[in-house]
Amino acid sequence: MPNQEAKLIWIMEQPLKNCHKKRIFGLDRLRDGFRRDTWQSRFLISILVIPFMTLYPITNILVGHRGFFQVWQFSIDAWIPFNRFFIIPYFYWYVQVAAGILMMVFSKKSGRLIYRHVMALCLASLIANLIFIVFPTHVPRPVLEGQDILTSLVLLIYKIDSPYNCFPSMHVCYAVLTASAWYLAGPRRWWFWLVNLTGTTLICLSTVFTKQHYSPDILGGLLLAGIAWLLADLICRRTGLLKPVPETGCLH
Repeated sequence: MPNQEAKLIWIMEQPLKNCHKKRIFGLDRLRDGFRRDTWQSRFLISILVIPFMTLYPITNILVGHRGFFQVWQFSIDAWIPFNRFFIIPYFYWYVQVAAGILMMVFSKKSGRLIYRHVMALCLASLIANLIFIVFPTHVPRPVLEGQDILTSLVLLIYKIDSPYNCFPSMHVCYAVLTASAWYLAGPRRWWFWLVNLTGTTLICLSTVFTKQHYSPDILGGLLLAGIAWLLADLICRRTGLLKPVPETGCLH
């Protein structure tokens, strides 16, 4: 009789144990993915950029409602004309940033460099938005005429992006950080480096030729990119996030 009762208890406990094992197996699988540096784990890391990027439109609206901002420009800005053709590299920025993240997610060569890249983007967003609140700036925009596609694209940017949050330029900052990621994780080919350098340079210039920014904003974006990268590199190395992948021994 006691043996039958023990057997009955054992049978009743099996579903609970199996459920517990499945739950643990899911966590172990996730943990193992990060340990082995799978593309799925890198993809999860890349998603962290999204909430930090949403800070920009929020502070843009807040600064606009406050009505307190200043125009900060150098004398050279008066000599820089509006050029609608620069809206092409301005929009190319979206392709560059997205492609840079996807390349680091799916490229085996990138390894854990994506940890530093994503952290640099998040830190840059956080620092920039604090500056937007403490030191709000504004760029007056020209009155545009014409119905060609390039002018329409400029007007679209003017419509969805209010003329605040100018210093530092997030376009410049993200472009430089992405160019660094492309350089480290991309093909070791001269043509790729040339495309990377040319595209990033045109993006920086497009910010002033589309009258989205003034030249001080470019300098601020370059400085912010350097600071964010150094901070991210320091944090990643102190926390061991850049250690070699165990199964490959590759140094990242």
